[in-house]
Amino acid sequence: MQNELNMTQENCRQKDASTTATSIISHLPIFGKLKDGDMVKSRLDYYCNKGWFSFTHGGRVYKLRACLYADAAAVFLNPIKEEVQVVADILQMFGHASGLYINLNKCAVFPIRCSNINLEEVMEGFPCSIKNFPCSYLGLPLHTRELRRVDIQPLVDKVANRLPAWKGRFINRAGRLKLLNTVLTSLPVYFLTVFNPKKWMIKKIDRIRRGFLWNGTSEAQGGQCLVAWEKLKRPKPCGGLGVLDLEKFSRALRLRWMWYQWVDSDRPWVGTDVPCNELDKQLFRCSTVVTIGDGRKALFWDSPWLDGHAPRDVAPNLYKLAWRKKLTVREEVENQTWTRDLWRMTTATEMSEFVLT
Repeated sequence: MQNELNMTQENCRQKDASTTATSIISHLPIFGKLKDGDMVKSRLDYYCNKGWFSFTHGGRVYKLRACLYADAAAVFLNPIKEEVQVVADILQMFGHASGLYINLNKCAVFPIRCSNINLEEVMEGFPCSIKNFPCSYLGLPLHTRELRRVDIQPLVDKVANRLPAWKGRFINRAGRLKLLNTVLTSLPVYFLTVFNPKKWMIKKIDRIRRGFLWNGTSEAQGGQCLVAWEKLKRPKPCGGLGVLDLEKFSRALRLRWMWYQWVDSDRPWVGTDVPCNELDKQLFRCSTVVTIGDGRKALFWDSPWLDGHAPRDVAPNLYKLAWRKKLTVREEVENQTWTRDLWRMTTATEMSEFVLT
């Protein structure tokens, strides 16, 4: 992303009731907990379709990014004065219709790579404080780069801080196991839905969970651990205690991003890179089958449409030769354009893959 802003807004009031709100504006994000957020999103979508907002990056046009979760909203816009004014007008109309008005005193803008932009002028129609990016949204740290250890450590500390109040030494092991599975294991789940956990993070949380189970504290010595930790993570029918394997569970959670790309293409993040590594994508391809309709959605090389297999897995050498790897099945098959990049075939393996495919 080139130039971006991030705004947050809280406390929209209706009579005596109040709700808090948050939103992000990446091309201009707004944070705000809006009770009737669907109304706001529908208005934003309407004006986006009218062409009032511009979303381009690298020559590609994106749809409006408006994320709503419960009563929290996040909108992403370009840092353009006219577009900011449109958003301000929409929120003003929402206030007139619902009685929930924006409290600008509790709003903030987080500029992302906007060093050469006069933010005071851009935000003239939506005056609020300007803060520094990175920030957090719905409890998750947001950044333009990979998270550092200092960004993740608070989650590990949150797990460890649960132990002192429990007096674990006075709880039998069955009780500790129940607390381990229901509380200690559930704390990082929200984080794991978005971020691929680092090895050190998994190791530290497992050390806390293992220590609490066997010793009632955050650490346990080798002699206190009666059963190997890897065995405890097996399901109960397989001889374990059903302790959740955080690394594998995190992968299962991340696969949901690719699933929702197919079943709910209206989600605002569809079209951007999902937080899945190459192993996650390979597992998803092996676990799903795509049935071709008009071919406008399935990717020629990456989607498992060829008898339940992705062409990139059937012909990995041809995939390396292909230049345009993100075209759809329709685009590649309609005029047999997928063969144009394969003139560089030089080995018998590549030629055999071409014939078999």
